[in-house]
Amino acid sequence: MRIAACAFVISLAVTSSCSSTPTKPATVALPDSGKTYFPGDQWRTLAPRGVGFDEDRLSTLRSDMAHGKYGTLHGVLIVRYGFLVFEQYENWSRDQLHTMQSVTKSVTSLLVGIANKAHPTELDLDRPVLGIFTRYASIANVDDRKRALTLRNLITMRTSMDFWEQPYPGSPLDQLNQSTGDWVKFVLDRSMIGAPGTDWAYNSGAAILMGGVLREVSGENVDVFAQRELFTPIGIRS
Repeated sequence: MRIAACAFVISLAVTSSCSSTPTKPATVALPDSGKTYFPGDQWRTLAPRGVGFDEDRLSTLRSDMAHGKYGTLHGVLIVRYGFLVFEQYENWSRDQLHTMQSVTKSVTSLLVGIANKAHPTELDLDRPVLGIFTRYASIANVDDRKRALTLRNLITMRTSMDFWEQPYPGSPLDQLNQSTGDWVKFVLDRSMIGAPGTDWAYNSGAAILMGGVLREVSGENVDVFAQRELFTPIGIRS
């Protein structure tokens, strides 16, 4: 919902209206295309007209956000050609940490790619998952389908595991969130409902299980590995 809303409001700033005469915003010469720009602690900024945005529409966007037109939005930032041209928060601020939810899946994939450089064999995406977790004396619901489950299946969420998230009450995700036990083992123990690699189904447990894979292969907790190998190099400190 939030992603869709953000995409919609951004389009308002760059597309013409069928019911009004479009005005071409004035532009200024850009110092570069932004392809090689990498932000430091702060993004570089430019007036929206400098990158081709209609400033009147962005003003309307600010007003619409303030009046709740797009529902619960905590913040909208627009970057083009490496310039931050719009930034607004509602009941939030740029200095407040925000949960990222499913961005975890993309971060996990990045970490697997990084770790693969040092452990290409151990993190071969076609490697069976069960062969990695030798720490467990037993795993529940093991059959040929679970034996065929690979790292690639986890990354692509084509696990065919008995794992669902909606409806949430009583779901495996709900049980997981309430568990104080071993989350990796909880996911590993789920039964299979089909052959892995066939159907896509959203599975937060797959990301948790892949975090366990990274721990087994690298020998350290994922948060430690992530901070050193990914977050610190790109300037994420908290």
